[in-house]
Amino acid sequence: MNELQKLLFEFREVPDERGRYKPFCSLANKILEKLPQTAGTSEMGLRSPRDKGDRLVFQRSDPMQTHMDIDNYPLSSGSPNVRVPDVIGLALRDALLTTQDQENKFMTEAMDLSKAWKKHAFETALLPPKDASASIKLQVGLEFKTIKSSMEAIPCEFSTELQEVLAQDVMNESREKDGNVKGSRKRKSDTQDGKAAKKVKASNGVKDLVSASDGSHTFSHSSHEKDPVSESLTSKMPPNVQVATYATERLSSSITIDHSLQLIIIDSTIWLWWFDRGGAIQSCGMNFITHLPYFVLLLDILRRFDEHAWGASRVFQKKDSEDVLDVEIHGPGPEPAKVTVTLGALTHLHLHLFRHGTAVVPATSEDPCPISVTKKLSEYEMVAKICDLDEQRENEINILAEVYKVAAEEKEDAKRVRGHVPILLASRDWEDEYAERMQRILGISRSKGKRRFRRLRILLFRRLRPISELSGKEFMKAFRDCFLCHGVLWMSNIYHRDISENNLMYTRVNKVVVGVLNDFDLSIIHSDDLPLASERTGTIPFMAYALLRDFNTGKKVPHIYEYDAESFAYVGLWISARYDNGTIVNHNAYRKWTQPTAADAIAEWKRRALTHCEPATTSHERHFITIQLLARRAVQCIHAAEMRQCGPGVMESEDEARYAQEPVKACFDRLSAIIHGKSLPLEYLEYFEEGDKRFNEWKVTDPLSLWCIRPGLP
Repeated sequence: MNELQKLLFEFREVPDERGRYKPFCSLANKILEKLPQTAGTSEMGLRSPRDKGDRLVFQRSDPMQTHMDIDNYPLSSGSPNVRVPDVIGLALRDALLTTQDQENKFMTEAMDLSKAWKKHAFETALLPPKDASASIKLQVGLEFKTIKSSMEAIPCEFSTELQEVLAQDVMNESREKDGNVKGSRKRKSDTQDGKAAKKVKASNGVKDLVSASDGSHTFSHSSHEKDPVSESLTSKMPPNVQVATYATERLSSSITIDHSLQLIIIDSTIWLWWFDRGGAIQSCGMNFITHLPYFVLLLDILRRFDEHAWGASRVFQKKDSEDVLDVEIHGPGPEPAKVTVTLGALTHLHLHLFRHGTAVVPATSEDPCPISVTKKLSEYEMVAKICDLDEQRENEINILAEVYKVAAEEKEDAKRVRGHVPILLASRDWEDEYAERMQRILGISRSKGKRRFRRLRILLFRRLRPISELSGKEFMKAFRDCFLCHGVLWMSNIYHRDISENNLMYTRVNKVVVGVLNDFDLSIIHSDDLPLASERTGTIPFMAYALLRDFNTGKKVPHIYEYDAESFAYVGLWISARYDNGTIVNHNAYRKWTQPTAADAIAEWKRRALTHCEPATTSHERHFITIQLLARRAVQCIHAAEMRQCGPGVMESEDEARYAQEPVKACFDRLSAIIHGKSLPLEYLEYFEEGDKRFNEWKVTDPLSLWCIRPGLP
């Protein structure tokens, strides 16, 4: 029996799950040690193995939870979720940071890295870690589960013909085991009928996660042993959900991470999972006891992965500081100018898996301004908006180009848009790097909707400030500007559909506060010959009652103008009750709107708030009656919409006329009269008038029209 067979024997002889972590790490690291560290490409055309501080090593992780500087958003509506990978694979330099050996914790030029790797791989890595590893540093997470009391015998000669293990076979064994255990309980992640859940539309959590391919199954019925963390409230979730949470944390640790690899090991069978923001792909299983050569091949491939293969995007170029990156984007016009932008610290994202990630970070550049040749970008305060978007979604750059066309018109209403929309300086899109390979190798079609392919987009904007910083007449001026700009754009068939606290911004022009309607990535350009879009968009705390009430019911709810107007009311109430002179002083005001609960419950709380408002803070008292009037108008719109749903013959003819859908222009004029009406103090109205006059006197060449002549625009 050779050395690897002995290690396999040690692994298969351990009956409990946690006892297998140490022999598995010994086996995997022994294979990595025996594989030659030969420079140059392999016979299969693979790149050289990573060496020195980048050399791959496997180590125990459980019971140490991974570290992530992020709010503790719940990933599941079920029991608390324990995010503790059983075993992790990471680069040597990052593995050393999890030890308490202060002398060898950090790599130095004098360190013998070959000896350091061997010492860590066969000593420290086999013990429970002393410090947590950051999620962004994890290259691969491994989740173990025990089903069988005994595993396959170790063959004298290993088979070279791979026999794939289907997840369905493992699930059947798991059901038989669990069904024979008295008092075994079904997990909260299971479906009601006891069948593996089908893949559903992307959601915030991972409770709907299943395999990406038709006819395959996941492990939602497979239970774990009790988590060893003291005071733990729950057993660990099923292994597929666990690896999804690890992938979620890695993808959410930085916008520069575009995919994550995870492994599930059930007894002696191993599955590879690929996660990105477009979906999940599960391989067939492989028994690494009976097919050890294939496991060796897998490790040989993994040890050659560079940072990009492990998930880091190729778009961003690291500078001296790890948190500062360079990226090349383009200006507008027929011959776009190249702009190199330095991005500030890339902060974490909210936890999510199959949704587009968005980050807004500070940005600088020394290049000439691509929309104003007389200026340099260094003269502006700028931010870069970085997002992974569904490639089928309407292009925000094209929408902004249409917005700029409206702003450039000679009509009187155009002045309500001009200067009240974000200034786009440069942008660039990158196609999904792996989409072509998924189509060619795995046969996953773009057109048949089996998964969502995404593209990376970076937009460079002039920096804006949130209107929640403002108070009194300045706040109301910015709020009014955003409301009027939104209405004019809607009547020009540009539907925003995501009115929220963070999308109502302001800047100062000629010493005047100017409201700016921001973030058009959920907007659409509507065609009059088509029905209204029924896609539910928006930010939940500010989403309209009707959209929330029928969330996940399958009902199609056309997104009408009144729903965005209702969102303005929610934003006004929210800021007026929570902020005083730009600082949050009442964290409890409308807190229910943000709770992870059923959407229809949030809808009812918000509807009640329209007529039973939280009191305004001191800095918002004088204009609060105007916000309340807008809220009362929203209540009337909700009631009218409900009456229209009664069906023919229920209402009297006069009621049908009373509750008929109001034309957008009439509704906009009515609400504009409230926003700019007699309910406001006289000094507010005088400030509005003086501010509009000074803003209109501000002369500057409008360079935004350059975006309207880009190649490829409709």
